[in-house]
Amino acid sequence: MIPSFDSGRGNLHYEPSMKRSHWLAFRSRLEWLGVRTLAEAAPLLPRGACKPVADFLGRVYFEADAASLRVVLANLEAAFGDRFTVEERLEIGLKSAQNLARTFLDLFWASRLTRDNYTEFMDLQNFEPQRWRDPEHPGLLMVCQHFGNFEWLSIAVGFTGTQTPFIEQEFKNPALGPIFDRAREVSGSPALPRQGAMLRVFKHLKSGGTVGLLPDLTLRPGRDSTAITFLGLPMSVTATPAALQAKLGCPIVPAVSRPRPDGTCELRFFEPIPIEKGTTIPVATQQLWDFFEPHVRETPHLWMWAYKHWRYRPSETTRAYPYYANVSRAFDKLLAQSGVKG
Repeated sequence: MIPSFDSGRGNLHYEPSMKRSHWLAFRSRLEWLGVRTLAEAAPLLPRGACKPVADFLGRVYFEADAASLRVVLANLEAAFGDRFTVEERLEIGLKSAQNLARTFLDLFWASRLTRDNYTEFMDLQNFEPQRWRDPEHPGLLMVCQHFGNFEWLSIAVGFTGTQTPFIEQEFKNPALGPIFDRAREVSGSPALPRQGAMLRVFKHLKSGGTVGLLPDLTLRPGRDSTAITFLGLPMSVTATPAALQAKLGCPIVPAVSRPRPDGTCELRFFEPIPIEKGTTIPVATQQLWDFFEPHVRETPHLWMWAYKHWRYRPSETTRAYPYYANVSRAFDKLLAQSGVKG
């Protein structure tokens, strides 16, 4: 931080922007310390203690973060209308925060898992990669949402001997990335640097490898995105899974994870999405999202409601969007290209 001299008062003072920079650096350091402590402490917990600890951490976060609470309530109202009362939305939001806390606590606890004991905690159902593979297009693309204990899906697949490289996550605080990458590599699946990652994914699939993707994050309308409708509202999402399938012909296998009260987790894999040859990328992407929608409707508390899923809205629409959604001409263009009604 560089001080400036106040000639009127004859002393030094700091510009507000410099104070803010200092505070952001301090907060980043604090975040890193908190996550590292959690990563080191989680494996020390008895398995039975993980859920109550996660429930406590999730409640603290939910009750302390007013901004996230506002997003949760706005998302649930936009997605479900009057299906839930305000009290029920609050309960869903709390359970969603607790589920996310458990997901990350379990991620760090997973360092205690091995090829010999992972089946005691992970119940893999219908995992038959050899049956799904197309001899002419042997690559396999596994897709899940930020739903349930999504972090354990790729870890479980890795323990079966099927490595699923993942793309390194970008955090606002870059110091957090290595901590999460080390935890996710516990079963042998490697992290891919974001720079050039899609080319590596393409080559890995083309050579018959398996890749896992989480497509349910908002993407700025543009060349790499497409428009779909989810829970009654159009969204701008990644076109990557459908584009890879169209280019390589590899099956897209959806998976859903559901944590259980006893500390175990059901990891269920489903039959490949039935995408016919020649299907357009918007239609194929909508098929994928249509698969996941019933799961979110059935158990909404397992999805990540504190995320701004609907950042963009059409210029003209009769639908009620969350307060944070902004009109976007690029989104209007994407809707027209994808054939999605606003």
